[in-house]
Amino acid sequence: MPAALFPALLVAHVVAAVVLVVAAVVRAVRTHRLSTGPRDADGALRAVARLDPYVDAAGATLLLSGIGMVSLAPGVFLSATWLRVALALFAVNFVVGVVLPRQVERKLRAVVAITAAGCRSRAWQQLAARLYRLSATSCAILLAIVALMMTRRPA
Repeated sequence: MPAALFPALLVAHVVAAVVLVVAAVVRAVRTHRLSTGPRDADGALRAVARLDPYVDAAGATLLLSGIGMVSLAPGVFLSATWLRVALALFAVNFVVGVVLPRQVERKLRAVVAITAAGCRSRAWQQLAARLYRLSATSCAILLAIVALMMTRRPA
């Protein structure tokens, strides 16, 4: 891969990181609203799920542009502790911010479909609170990654 691609990869990487952080913050706010018992449970879940394509695209772009940048600088990955820590946090965030919340969202949809009480049921409130905790944790991890990248990476 030619070194001339590095600036384009860097721009794509930064834009994807910003989109991912903004989506995480918006998701945390929306899931907090879920936990307060919205009037339209299905509509509230759809509003949260609307962020999924943006999170997926931003995460994939972030990962691929990062791999591209590392491939342009051989040996950096093995010698840069900050990079290994950031990638480990990114992997943890993928589980906490993508995999687990989608499982909880499926369970919330099932609660809405099965129970007449919907978002007023105890099961809904517990699942919505769990979804909010996962979203808030994901947001905190992403902000920690950004802080790490801004303070520990070489200039």
